[in-house]
Amino acid sequence: MANTRQLLLEAALRLFGAQGYAATSVAQLEQAAGMSPGAGGLYSHFRSKEALLRAALESVLTPADALVATLQPGNGGSVPADSTGSMPITAQFEAIVRAGLARLDHDRDYNRILVRDLRAVPELLQMSADREIRPVHDQLAAFLARPGFTLPPGVDPQALAAVLIGATTHFWLMRDIFGDHPAGVSEDDYISALVHLATGLMARQEFSAPKETS
Repeated sequence: MANTRQLLLEAALRLFGAQGYAATSVAQLEQAAGMSPGAGGLYSHFRSKEALLRAALESVLTPADALVATLQPGNGGSVPADSTGSMPITAQFEAIVRAGLARLDHDRDYNRILVRDLRAVPELLQMSADREIRPVHDQLAAFLARPGFTLPPGVDPQALAAVLIGATTHFWLMRDIFGDHPAGVSEDDYISALVHLATGLMARQEFSAPKETS
């Protein structure tokens, strides 16, 4: 059975995610954790509500490597390798997007707190940037810059990583806000379009200028 501290962490993520940090009272948190509401038992485990928020966020921050682990052959990815022993490029990009959406779903409460509440707590906003957003971005950029991927001149892997993450996150946010994407686009169709855009960019050939005729 989970201890009281763990129950408070779980209650904080759930309630802060559902109704917001400011709208959640200490008494609600205590009641959700099976404590006497309003008795101040929360302070036996955390010095403040903000300290509980920080600990709750830290409990769900995970290494960025997990996001792209399925892309490496032999790591249990759901997409088979091709005849050369490497995962086809379209399958790699599909795996990236699906892993990103799965991560966003898994950390739904954290993402809601990040978007809605953390601007008012700059220290925790920066912690999320340093320990979650930037590491995931850098991991994906390094993946895009590895041998075997050829980007057109002027396309920076760091920028492309930001575009892919931004597009994936936007789809997830719209679906989380509205229940379904407001444009009626399905997850599979969205992923297919994004994968074709990304792989089409990598497959693009730079055409030489037309030869002058005499």
